[in-house]
Amino acid sequence: MIVRRGQVIVGQRAGAGTSIEGMLIEECEITGCRIDLPGDPRQRPRFTRLTLVNNVIDQMAVQGALIEDSTVDGVRMLSDRQLFVIAGCVFCHVTFRGTFHVTNVLGDLLDSAPNSTKEAYREANTSFYQNLIKAGDWALDISEVQGEVSIRGIPSQVIRRNPETQIVMTFEQALLGEWRTIQGVMESVIGVKIGMLLDNGWPDVILATGRHRTRFVDELKILRELQRAGVAQLD
Repeated sequence: MIVRRGQVIVGQRAGAGTSIEGMLIEECEITGCRIDLPGDPRQRPRFTRLTLVNNVIDQMAVQGALIEDSTVDGVRMLSDRQLFVIAGCVFCHVTFRGTFHVTNVLGDLLDSAPNSTKEAYREANTSFYQNLIKAGDWALDISEVQGEVSIRGIPSQVIRRNPETQIVMTFEQALLGEWRTIQGVMESVIGVKIGMLLDNGWPDVILATGRHRTRFVDELKILRELQRAGVAQLD
């Protein structure tokens, strides 16, 4: 296994067809690294058995990769104004835990990708997750995350989560609109996530809060009320 601790990692690049297996990166600053995006998703870079612990990210987004049998234990951005974006990747047995800076995990590629490439990855990713669902397997475990991790466009059936603070609402439930009657939801981040579900037509979305949030008690109450009213899934 390759081990890197306390280093500054700058400008590394993973090209089409790259396969990286067995690496521990701990308390490093990772700056300006990139993953090339081949037009054919069968050539996407593949990362296996990676363990990332308490690293700092700067000027970097992760896009289009296959990530499997790996753990990300805490991550933050060099600047509080930055988001950590993971877009159009597919996951199998990947665990997020520990403290995360604001992180968006998107099912589709970023808008900057060519339309034909976005469509190719959308079809490949959909097929990948359908196969996981059929096998009763899982992609991501976010049950021990502390911080802001938003997952959009990846089916909830392949995500392991904490049922106390991370619940599922389907597109059909959101479309009925009854969630709007829950006190406080329209003024909350939860309401914003439901609006995004409707705007994008995803099958479902995970609505979450956490003890780090200033409105944790209020948001937790909203989650329970959504479930009691039958406008979010019961666990």
